[in-house]
Amino acid sequence: MPEHLAGLAAAVEMPAVALTDRDGLYGAARFVAACQAEGIRPILGASLTVRERGRDAPLVLLAQNARGYANLCRLITDAHMLGERGDPAITTTQICAHAAGLLAIAGPR
Repeated sequence: MPEHLAGLAAAVEMPAVALTDRDGLYGAARFVAACQAEGIRPILGASLTVRERGRDAPLVLLAQNARGYANLCRLITDAHMLGERGDPAITTTQICAHAAGLLAIAGPR
């Protein structure tokens, strides 16, 4: 729950905390409200599937500012609109076109 995460961050005196959803920003409104109530800076993000040459890899994108949030929303929309139904995915080309204001966290894959 977003409220629990914000409460934990406040309890350990973290100045900011991030929440990522898979393929969307489903908990963003509750998360931002909970963080504001606790005096914590919310960082919004999403975990998206990057599909290149038939291979999938997860990528976490965090919005650093308003432009990053707008670009994140655009990439999520593109993943749902251009990917297959029920299987959203983006390409590295799409990410590069909308990378301003985003921080990417990639795993070993």
